[in-house]
Amino acid sequence: MNGGPVGKSRIVFVCCMLIIVAHAAAAAGSEEYVYQSRGKRDPFLPLVGKASLFNTRDLIDVVDVKDVKLEGIMYDAQGGSRAILNGTLLKEGDEAGLIKVEKIEAKKVIVIINEERHEVSIGKGDQGG
Repeated sequence: MNGGPVGKSRIVFVCCMLIIVAHAAAAAGSEEYVYQSRGKRDPFLPLVGKASLFNTRDLIDVVDVKDVKLEGIMYDAQGGSRAILNGTLLKEGDEAGLIKVEKIEAKKVIVIINEERHEVSIGKGDQGG
């Protein structure tokens, strides 16, 4: 066998084709994964930091107080209170979709939805407004 220019060009051609085919196969198998939360926290989002503090996607669909679930209150008498509504950590004045957090108290949160004021307590829903 002769390792002349024709033989070397065939080897280079075959190697290039193998690289192209391997790259195409890898690209075809890689799809972007979208996590389906089904009402639970997304484990791929950090527990602390900007992404976790203002993740409002679970509040975008709120159109009525019946859609709001108060999951927790971190009350601070000095004004640093936070509330967890539909899995989203919010402070007084935060807005997401049609909902605005007006006031956070030790045992309830006052929200405004469609310009109507509602009091929400953990596990009790709307308390009137």
